[in-house]
Amino acid sequence: MIACDLVFLDKELGKAVSMAREPAVRLSRWARKAQQRTEHAREGALTEESV
Repeated sequence: MIACDLVFLDKELGKAVSMAREPAVRLSRWARKAQQRTEHAREGALTEESV
């Protein structure tokens, strides 16, 4: 039944997905960079403690 409804919503659904995709990609990139910064800071703290 859902698949049948998607036939009628195809154009609107495509617009909604394309509008939501860009912010989702930006959020994902931001989260990945934040995680890398956190990991880099932890690695730096570990090397400073071991000296």
